[in-house]
Amino acid sequence: MATRLLLSPTLVVHTFVDNLESFLHMLSWVALRFTPHDLSSKALTNLLANMFDHSYEDDDGSVRGGHYKQDALLGGWVPKTRFRQQILRNLLEVLTETCAVHYWERPSDGRLAVYHKMQSKSDNELAVFAT
Repeated sequence: MATRLLLSPTLVVHTFVDNLESFLHMLSWVALRFTPHDLSSKALTNLLANMFDHSYEDDDGSVRGGHYKQDALLGGWVPKTRFRQQILRNLLEVLTETCAVHYWERPSDGRLAVYHKMQSKSDNELAVFAT
């Protein structure tokens, strides 16, 4: 299940992004369990338990989870596992980066202003070469 759905204190509507993330989690679990990689048995057991089984009881008595999945997405834990099949590693990396964007913190207005200033300066410098 997508992290956003697990972390939400209320019921939320599934989006296609949630479905893509859910697919990524299923693919990650299957890849970790059934394809060659560099994790030891203990490390694999720990990663699978944290990402897919960890839960806790919230103050209202509801069972919650998802923090480890979010950390795994943001930290790229699964693609860093060094799968021996390069195409699988590449697929997991691209899907992880695609889904992780959903959980990045929005930059502050000040940082966005600096970015836009740098971008316009860069565009102006490139325009010199285009003429």
